[in-house]
Amino acid sequence: MGKTTKNLEEEKVLYGIMRRTINRVEFRTNWSEMDFQGVGKILILSGAFLASLGLLLFFWQRIPFLGKLPGDIFVNKGSFQFFFPIVTCIAISIVLTVILNLVFRLFR
Repeated sequence: MGKTTKNLEEEKVLYGIMRRTINRVEFRTNWSEMDFQGVGKILILSGAFLASLGLLLFFWQRIPFLGKLPGDIFVNKGSFQFFFPIVTCIAISIVLTVILNLVFRLFR
C-alpha cells in the first residue's frame, strides 16, 4: 500500500522536528565562553606535585633522616640485601596528607 498524503505530511513534520532537535544537540562550542578554571587548577596542582617530587628526588641523599628512621627494616645477609623503609613511608604519608589537605582547602 502506498502512503497517504496525511502520512507523508506527518513524516515531513516529524523529520523537521528531528532535524531541528539534532541541530540543537550538535557540538557548537564557543571557546571564549567555556570555563577553563577547573582545568587550570588541575594543571597547577599537577605542576606543583611534579616539582616537589623532582626536588625530593634531587635532594634525597642530602635529607639525613629519610630511609634511616628507627623502625625501617634493613636486612643484610651475605650477598642478600633487603631494605623496606616502613616508618619513612608512614612519615612521608602523614606529611603529604597534611600538605594536600591544606592545598585542597585553599582551592575550595
